[in-house]
Amino acid sequence: MRPCGRSSRGIGIDCFLLATTLEGAAAQEYRLLDGRLFDQTAGCRHEDMSVIAWFEAHDKLAGWAQFAGAILALGLTYFTAFMPIWRRKRQLEASGKRLLENGYEVMESFHRTSAYFLPLSINLRIAALSMSSVADEISRFPIYELDNRGSRSVARYLVTMNLTLSGTSLLLDSIATDIEGRPATEEERDNIRSLLADRLKFITDMLNGVELKRPEWPKASVPNAS
Repeated sequence: MRPCGRSSRGIGIDCFLLATTLEGAAAQEYRLLDGRLFDQTAGCRHEDMSVIAWFEAHDKLAGWAQFAGAILALGLTYFTAFMPIWRRKRQLEASGKRLLENGYEVMESFHRTSAYFLPLSINLRIAALSMSSVADEISRFPIYELDNRGSRSVARYLVTMNLTLSGTSLLLDSIATDIEGRPATEEERDNIRSLLADRLKFITDMLNGVELKRPEWPKASVPNAS
């Protein structure tokens, strides 16, 4: 009786034919892929040759093109090198403006709230401490790294704000010493608020760009020569 299934010889022949068929298909696919790559490479070479030929035919325009490319490269290099510096300048300008706002707010806050109570010496010292803390922050700020230092620049405003806050702080400390151990009278409170109102008007005019004039002292009377 013959065994079921195909013989090992038949299976071997089938495997050989299948391998031959796959090898032929792979070789054909490789030739097609290689042809496509060759066509693309040839096209790129042709384009490169055409660009080179154009430059050779237009030597003057080619020189201008090289000059424009060099200028563009220099511009990009300059922009990349100085971008961090420009960014720091903008950050310094914004930080300076925030300090100016803080200086105005710390003075305006006490001026507005002091109308509803008779201040004690501790209230005046707290207000003076708040103003001196903002003045200290301005003192630590790198003011002279700002480019614009004109008469209406952020740098000048910061210096003026520092002096105004420091002076007001000293005055409040002096008044706090005078009323030590008792509340301020209504007259004293009104005088303090009037003092702060004058400083606030000066700061508001400065920040709004109003022209600030030097104070004019009254002329001394000149006695008669006779």
